[in-house]
Amino acid sequence: MRRKALISVLSCAIILGAVFFSTAIGSDTSAATTVPEFRSGVSTKLGVAVDFDVLESRVDAIYDIIESDDTHIIWKFTGTTGDWAFVYADGRLVVASKVNLDLSAKDTLEKEMNDVLDMLNAVGGKISTAKREHAIEHAIYYAGEPGVYHRIKYKFDTNFNLHLSVPECTVKKARLTVEGYDYGSTYSNPETNGQHYYIDGEEVSGCRLTHCANSWEGISCRNKRSGTGCTGYVSLKPVSIQKNIPYGVHTITTLDIEDEHTMYIEAYTSSATKKVVLYSDDYSIWIPETTKSLTLDKLMSIIEPCYPRKMHIEALQPENNFNVIKAIAVPISVNVTDRCGNVIDSASVQVAFENGDTTLLLAHVNDGIYNGTWVPWNVGHCNVTITAIPPSWQTLEPESVIINGTVSML
Repeated sequence: MRRKALISVLSCAIILGAVFFSTAIGSDTSAATTVPEFRSGVSTKLGVAVDFDVLESRVDAIYDIIESDDTHIIWKFTGTTGDWAFVYADGRLVVASKVNLDLSAKDTLEKEMNDVLDMLNAVGGKISTAKREHAIEHAIYYAGEPGVYHRIKYKFDTNFNLHLSVPECTVKKARLTVEGYDYGSTYSNPETNGQHYYIDGEEVSGCRLTHCANSWEGISCRNKRSGTGCTGYVSLKPVSIQKNIPYGVHTITTLDIEDEHTMYIEAYTSSATKKVVLYSDDYSIWIPETTKSLTLDKLMSIIEPCYPRKMHIEALQPENNFNVIKAIAVPISVNVTDRCGNVIDSASVQVAFENGDTTLLLAHVNDGIYNGTWVPWNVGHCNVTITAIPPSWQTLEPESVIINGTVSML
């Protein structure tokens, strides 16, 4: 009987470009699985407990299991796309595909990611709607080049005038989608019911409600009768805005907005060093994209075997054999990951000094980087011990690393 495993950090991937490799998946290298030529994929991050026995039985009833033991399960979405799902007891999850990434492939991958989350939920994962939405919106993508897929999500309930900053890149595909409700009344002016969206003055999407008995006029709006008034659930089909948002800053405006909606702007681009940002004139509204892209070597570190899973601490500042001056502030910076290269961003990182200086607690900045400031006081040789203690929900042991140096008077 397998133990109930903690699926604690589900690492992620959307992969661009062809990469071929063969590797042994899991800890049993005697039964190597040849991984096909993946060209795209998706993953997410959350913490849930899953019974691997039940998970295997559910998966086996629908899909082809490629490999399974106490540490992981891999299956193939047979009968659909042929994509692969990887779920590990140490928290790694990847859905990978042999199809090149575009916005259509991205939709398929996101659906499969939700299918995996549904499966985990069905075997005791207890994934709430809020956790699911957060996981999907904050996916980490892997590609031959960074900054390939961008996604902005903005909620609003009134007309707005905002700016969209597109980094220097080639926009290969881009689309705008809107979801929400419009509540009209039989006494409402039909000319003000509906919604319209403009980019740099050109209308790119919208619809209008003529009267309660009729459906919406325009781009894929749907409505239904509700008592004596009208309640319309609005789902504007994705419209292409590729030609509307080349490199630069664009103005996005709306008309006839009276109810709450959510707008999604997605773009598939060449390499970009900056993020897409939606903001107001006074910068009080500031919506950066919620995704990020990493390179294929990071993908390799996710699916390669890296058991037993341990924490890894890299001391960035100060370096080993340091020489610092008494009473002069010294920045301390460390990077905390696991052996697979997955970021650990919820650890407690402490720094102790052999010379008797006060122990420090470092603060997490981003992407597993923890920073602090040490003001050395006691002169002489000084070993510095950095200890990372994982959060209680992760199945990891604390880890320490020692760097040495000297505190001098001058």
